[in-house]
Amino acid sequence: MAGLLRGIAVLKSLNVAGGQKLPQDAPTSFIRKSWRPWVLDAEGRPDRPAWEVCLMSELRDRLRAGDIWVRGSRRFRPFDA
Repeated sequence: MAGLLRGIAVLKSLNVAGGQKLPQDAPTSFIRKSWRPWVLDAEGRPDRPAWEVCLMSELRDRLRAGDIWVRGSRRFRPFDA
């Protein structure tokens, strides 16, 4: 899950700065085996558009599962509630 959160931070910084290329240390640990052939090239470098789709898909899955939540959303609840 840490890789997913780092990926979101990388994407946010790229969008703010207007960057086009992913940094060399862009997280890939959140990419499932089934996604790897489409996201990573032969050298293991991620393709940005495919990486973004994979990142958003994984974020959607984690939100649905309740592993990640958005503070202030209607469904947010602290664990102790």
